[in-house]
Amino acid sequence: MPPRLEIPLAMISYDLFWHFAPLTYPESLVQEYDRSLLDWLEQADVVFSISESNRQDILSLFPDFAAKIESVPLSGFLGRQHLLVAADPSDVPFFYFPSAYSLYKDHLTLIQASVQLWQAGFNFKVVLTGRNTDQLSRGEFDLPEQSKLPEHQDYVERLEALYQAHPDFFAEHFEGLGYCDGEVVEKLYATCAGVVFPSRFEGFGFALSEAIVRGQPVIASDLPVLREQVELYRCGDRVQLFAPGDVGALAACMKRVLLEPPGKLSPEQIQERFGHWRWEDVAAQYVRILAQFPA
Repeated sequence: MPPRLEIPLAMISYDLFWHFAPLTYPESLVQEYDRSLLDWLEQADVVFSISESNRQDILSLFPDFAAKIESVPLSGFLGRQHLLVAADPSDVPFFYFPSAYSLYKDHLTLIQASVQLWQAGFNFKVVLTGRNTDQLSRGEFDLPEQSKLPEHQDYVERLEALYQAHPDFFAEHFEGLGYCDGEVVEKLYATCAGVVFPSRFEGFGFALSEAIVRGQPVIASDLPVLREQVELYRCGDRVQLFAPGDVGALAACMKRVLLEPPGKLSPEQIQERFGHWRWEDVAAQYVRILAQFPA
């Protein structure tokens, strides 16, 4: 329940996964989360949405609150320190996917595309970071927190079949690191051949913006929320989009990066092209909107 305060109340909406992720959640959970969201919408003075796609998701369920909801996108920048990371490329090119292991993040499609490319004779690696990604390297694909969802069993069985059929790929060309500290993450961003983001649902999708403002090329699912970021940073020349779940299309995008590496942008190019939307700009937008309410 929202707090009962005698001051202006704001909320931030990140996503409505229980409605829009391509998974089947129990109706009881959907109703519970809908009631909670409606309580906040009714009591908050302003609702900040981290993307226009998320704003439209809210309005598709609760159209009467359009005047309250402000879309303020997040930023990929973390400060200037990431621009200083040594950027010598890896001896073996690798694709980097920084995201927790979850059904809708669609690691399955990435692994299928990677195996396809590996079987075609390409030498590269796939490196993952984020919650539970270390278990993938060990062939452990179960997700207890999502195990009751109808999609879980088939997803796990397909990953297990890949692991059993292609042990050499997993042993030599695949690495799941789990949680890592910031220094490791920045080095992976700095030295990868490109960032791959095959997710089927996002409220924002940090990996795309984080990669772009680190000067790296991106391969991403063609989701409206990710197209927003391409438009925000005007970086269409640095991003290849593919239909979510399309293994062949993803493999073709990865092949293109290996055959014709786009290269990494310099710190000066990054600042010139993408410096118009930093966290300072996000904060300024919040302040501008909040200033409309009486102190």
